[in-house]
Amino acid sequence: MTFKDLLTLLLLFALAISACAAAEEPKATLETRAVAALDAGDRRAAVHALERLRFQNQLSDSMRLALAQTYLEQGRLDEARIEAERIEYLTVGADLLWLRARLAAREGQWAEARDRYLAILRIDPDSAEAYLGLGQSLQELGDTASADAAFAGYVRYND
Repeated sequence: MTFKDLLTLLLLFALAISACAAAEEPKATLETRAVAALDAGDRRAAVHALERLRFQNQLSDSMRLALAQTYLEQGRLDEARIEAERIEYLTVGADLLWLRARLAAREGQWAEARDRYLAILRIDPDSAEAYLGLGQSLQELGDTASADAAFAGYVRYND
């Protein structure tokens, strides 16, 4: 491959990237498309538009709720639960989730603490502190193998 061929490929690659960026639809257009699809009962088109909004990091709380409800209707329970937890995390705030996890741990309610830390990790999978709390909870529950894996997550994400 010659230098000229390489430059041509790079130029074509740059044009393809800019075309993809230009193809991003505005938030209002995607929201309108999602609402129209939901009203028409076209869950597949609605999910497509809502997931594009999420990918562009422009999914409002009300649209996230619509996505969670649509996932639920489609039987996609794990995805529905994750979106519901994100709504809680974003609207109620992370502080409340952390408070509940720490409170459960302080009260010795290790199963509840484990569940709370798992909920935090579904929303923020890079949280070293959540891995630490999860590891402590699992250790108290006697699940040393899982606790070791959680502590490894703490080490991996601890800055």
